[in-house]
Amino acid sequence: MSRYKFSSTERWAIFLVHGMKCYLCKVPIDLSTMVVDHVLPEYLLDSPSACSAAKAKLGLPASFDLNSFENWLPACSVCNGTKSSVQFEPSPLIQVLLQKLAAKADEAHRVSAEVVRARQVANALNVL
Repeated sequence: MSRYKFSSTERWAIFLVHGMKCYLCKVPIDLSTMVVDHVLPEYLLDSPSACSAAKAKLGLPASFDLNSFENWLPACSVCNGTKSSVQFEPSPLIQVLLQKLAAKADEAHRVSAEVVRARQVANALNVL
């Protein structure tokens, strides 16, 4: 279970940008049952040395944020439970996954920000 509290806009952006399906089994999921998986497990934040080692092992910069769009993917509860806190070993497939996450992070930020702006406009119009 993630300690990070995802906002509804972050969840929506992750869901939408990554195709509304579990990244592990590729089965379509719905937003209400989707869980957000940390590719690099969030528990690594409890041990800075283990976190640094895991990042280095995967060729990630020290500044890589485990609680960011670069590390979040949509998953079904079964796959997320099966993966649990497993740390992926370096492999071409994991490198491709991390590259795709990095490439889609800006889009996820944009989608999240658009939803926030739309809410702000709606709230402002409601006040009028």
